Amino acid sequence: MTKTDITILPVQGKKMLKEFIEFPLKLYKGSDKWVPAFEDDEYKSLGPQNPSLEFCDRELYLAYKDGEVAGRVAAIINHNANKKWQENSVRFGWIDFIEDFDVCKALIDAVIEWGKARGATRIKGPLGFTDMDREGLLVEGFENESPFTVIYNYPYYPEYLERLGFTKDVDWTQRVMDIPSELPPMFAFADKISKRFGIRIYTASTLRKMAKRGREMFHVLNEAFAGLYEYTNSPRSR
Repeated sequence: MTKTDITILPVQGKKMLKEFIEFPLKLYKGSDKWVPAFEDDEYKSLGPQNPSLEFCDRELYLAYKDGEVAGRVAAIINHNANKKWQENSVRFGWIDFIEDFDVCKALIDAVIEWGKARGATRIKGPLGFTDMDREGLLVEGFENESPFTVIYNYPYYPEYLERLGFTKDVDWTQRVMDIPSELPPMFAFADKISKRFGIRIYTASTLRKMAKRGREMFHVLNEAFAGLYEYTNSPRSR
């Protein structure tokens, strides 16, 4: 796909995947608020070994302008989420682009075309494969440093997406909690409550022992988060 001097190509091979993952390092080089994801996590999420691909389809795209990488996006269809929420949506995630509206539009158009070819009738994002991925779009608070577990983006991102017709679907907020030097009096009841209801803190001495509890942990997550926006079961709980 070509628009003026913008070319959109699907990611093929290790070299393009490396360009996809490392593009934000160049884009946010001058920002002291953006915090990168762990590179190894990105390769595991975007590569063929991601267990979410058992129930997700995906395509990665790079945008090139004047021969240079100018943007990226992941097109995702989560079949489990579509079934649970009774919709037929294509998701876009891992979206980053230079300050150029045409680059943003070309990336979104690529996701729409890919989704339509697979029967999708709606597009939404930024979302990941599951809620274990970084999701959402920053619309205020750009002056604050971002935790690495959430998305940070430049202020022109929401402006461009709104120009393309996107509207807010849900509010997600980040909050800062100050930890006091002394615990409040209410925590004095913690021991009594734990003894009464048989609650204890499990500490694993080895990774092998933690792995035995891992599946149980993901079952608890699935039960606790079942009603949250767009939540779908973790593949590791099966």
